[in-house]
Amino acid sequence: LQGSVEGGNSGVTYYLSGRYADEDGPIARLGSARNGNRLLAGTSNLTFLPTTKLKLGLRSSYAQRDFESVDNGNNIYGVNTAA
Repeated sequence: LQGSVEGGNSGVTYYLSGRYADEDGPIARLGSARNGNRLLAGTSNLTFLPTTKLKLGLRSSYAQRDFESVDNGNNIYGVNTAA
């Protein structure tokens, strides 16, 4: 899910965008264990134009990623090889 909005007038302009993703991993849930990737991100830009020769801007961004995987006991070959 993602979206953005922008606008303004002759003295101020703005831009906001955001993104959210929640993806399941290749292994199905095992009890309460979750296997997947979650992303939350956003950006904002704000520009002030007080005169024709002066432009002031403020930009910020945020990102958070949570990755969870099934515990495989530190086995580099993965969960399925112990079967």
